[in-house]
Amino acid sequence: NRTLVFANKHLNDRVIQAENLNEVDLNFLKNIQKLKNNAEEAYSHFQLRKACQILMELSQLGNIYFDEKKPWKLSKDPTLEKDLTATLNCCLQCILVLALIAYPIIPKTAEDVFFFLNKEIKSWDEVDELESFSSLKKPHLLFRKIEDKEIEEEIAKLQSGVLK
Repeated sequence: NRTLVFANKHLNDRVIQAENLNEVDLNFLKNIQKLKNNAEEAYSHFQLRKACQILMELSQLGNIYFDEKKPWKLSKDPTLEKDLTATLNCCLQCILVLALIAYPIIPKTAEDVFFFLNKEIKSWDEVDELESFSSLKKPHLLFRKIEDKEIEEEIAKLQSGVLK
């Protein structure tokens, strides 16, 4: 969500193709592709748990990349616009692959992400290493945060036998 909101805000709902990918960007895209292939392999062998682990690994990889690239700093310097575009394109590629991997597990959520990215994905083969993004749609939260109080209430119900 933070990447989509950031991209919408700083790119005015449009995405320009990345021009100057550096070594960090290229390694990130290579790792995305590797994890995508690993997830496809896991699904082809009905290894759902492994596919879920790969999904979490890719999510973590994307968060690390976003934090290391610091697009909020890049956006403040007009001379770094190409770096910002490259960073956001790589992040959007990661989000696209996350949605692809998540689709068999949480299809409605994945479809929402495809919608935000303005993509209609029908197969794994349609997601290329350097997918181009022309425009984005306004995102909304996909999941609401569950507060500690709600968790405590549910645990209390379980312990009291109400949910038997």
